[in-house]
Amino acid sequence: MKQDYINNLFNRFMSAYSRNKEVYFDADEIESLLEYFEENEDYTYYPEVLNLGLKLHPHSTELQIMRGKWYLYNEQYSKALKSVEHITDKDNDDLDMLRLDCYTALNDFPNAFIYINNLFSYKSEYLEDAVINLAEALGDSGYLKTSAKILQKGLELYPQNSEFLEELIYDYESLNLYEKAIQCYQKLIELNPYSISYWFNLGRMYSIIEEYDKAIEAFDFALTCDPTNNEVKILKAYCHYMNENYEIAANYYKQLISDKESENRITPLLAECHIKMENYEDGYQLLKPIFDAEHSQFEASFYIDFARCCIETERDKEAFLVLEEAYSFYPDNLQIISMMAIISHSNGKEDDALDLAFKLFDKIKDINLKKNDTSKLLEIAQTYHKIGDNEKAIEYYKEVLKKNPNTPLIHFYMAIAYLIIGNMQQFKAHLVQIESESGVMQQLNEFGIFKYKKISDIKKRDIFTRKYIKLKSLSDEYLTNKKNKN
Repeated sequence: MKQDYINNLFNRFMSAYSRNKEVYFDADEIESLLEYFEENEDYTYYPEVLNLGLKLHPHSTELQIMRGKWYLYNEQYSKALKSVEHITDKDNDDLDMLRLDCYTALNDFPNAFIYINNLFSYKSEYLEDAVINLAEALGDSGYLKTSAKILQKGLELYPQNSEFLEELIYDYESLNLYEKAIQCYQKLIELNPYSISYWFNLGRMYSIIEEYDKAIEAFDFALTCDPTNNEVKILKAYCHYMNENYEIAANYYKQLISDKESENRITPLLAECHIKMENYEDGYQLLKPIFDAEHSQFEASFYIDFARCCIETERDKEAFLVLEEAYSFYPDNLQIISMMAIISHSNGKEDDALDLAFKLFDKIKDINLKKNDTSKLLEIAQTYHKIGDNEKAIEYYKEVLKKNPNTPLIHFYMAIAYLIIGNMQQFKAHLVQIESESGVMQQLNEFGIFKYKKISDIKKRDIFTRKYIKLKSLSDEYLTNKKNKN
């Protein structure tokens, strides 16, 4: 028996080793013993047996490769490569995989490509293993596009290799190439039409690209594979919600509540459906017990939904307490800041509301700077102008000018703002930038200046006597304007 043979080899080695003596082994016997160590992941005597084998059989290719694998195991990749660089054997899977593993571990992908292309050239019998190993290494190192190219090349030879397709999906998802990932899932489903995992993930991909009808169809197929899978049901309900089928989504969510754990998870989702249907009292009754139970912190969306239910059912004091707690956890959340400002304004705390409104504007500024959204920045700048804070307005106008110098009338807006704060030098500098007075006089109507036909006729005192919008109008105009979404 094999085990008796291995035991005999090991006992012979240990008998000599314990007496500090050497005993002769054939190369095949050394290989058998080393392979046994590898299979059992017991490397206690691996280097001693390996060194003995190389001493007895220094020209054995297999033992030299095993030495390279030992270096690889110990992360000595350069040593591993050097130990086998003189070996010229072809179609040796251990040698080829060793070299590929070393190249990828060293991020020496140029040599790895040369090597694997050589394997492609003669369609090595273990090419599939080489492709997947290299693709995984490339993906882990962030070379996702290159990994995808190798997998695509592999699929040309092995179109039914599901491992290639699954690894390719990983690359595509990481690159946000969801349509291509969908095509791979469709091929996987052709290979295995009864896989709930493939149907579920196909639906998940469709939901990401907002094709909710197709996602629901995929989830229906997934449920034929496993009618009890709640994760599929939750995502299916979510897709109905996103399709604005709120009542259908609500019915699905109700069916999913079976115990305390599922109740805590599903109830906020069910409440969102009621909020969308403007059943705010139902939403309040669903969220109130969860909020009152002992807790440390909820998701921001929970606070926002519960506060809205409180506001819509005229429970303003409770809404304020909910938002205060939310603000302590999420001081940078735009929706929470906005709702806090509205509640503060409703309660007559105009200074607090103004501070929150300014903080909201600054947060929006940072977001829109990243998006290059000059229209929103211009809107905020003009809001600051309307409440009389022209220095702050100029700060935003500068960002608009920097991002888009061709913004209509931007120099006019800046000229007026500088005129108001008394900076005549900058006023004139921007005034001369206005190439045409076309449309400018119309804009003067918004500033309450009607009697001048030319810009040069504007008097500074007329700008200073202009009435500014009070905080109440600011709140009504910006915070409660449905177009101003966070």
